[in-house]
Amino acid sequence: MCYALFIGSDIELDVPDVEVAVDADAFHLEALQVQHRVVLPHFSKPFVYYAASWQGCGCGWFKGSVLEFPKSRRVSNECTATDLRSLAGLLRDLGTAELYLSWEGELDHGIQRRLELSPNDFEADTIPLQQGDFVFVRSAGPS
Repeated sequence: MCYALFIGSDIELDVPDVEVAVDADAFHLEALQVQHRVVLPHFSKPFVYYAASWQGCGCGWFKGSVLEFPKSRRVSNECTATDLRSLAGLLRDLGTAELYLSWEGELDHGIQRRLELSPNDFEADTIPLQQGDFVFVRSAGPS
């Protein structure tokens, strides 16, 4: 199982089909798959997307991979930090957004915690969320 991060926006974004996105090796948005639609009632925003990390799922949003080899762990952490900078940039561009982090297979477990964050909170080496978090993100404007 993997983490799943969803982003709700007032702006419709151009996203690739899952078949195209699966080959990406960096942060990208995907259209929701049928099994992900169960999260839609959490969002007040009209457009909701799956936010994949460099690993192609939500697991790459977290530092401290269980990778055995230090070099692999370092590269993994660098990819995570790069993706988080890209996510923070997107959140700034959107102005306001909603995020929901869940675990694949437990998408219907509901919201466990509500937070309000800024895009700057994602300028970190690991995503500042845990399973079941629903986040309202408001940008202070262009940086």
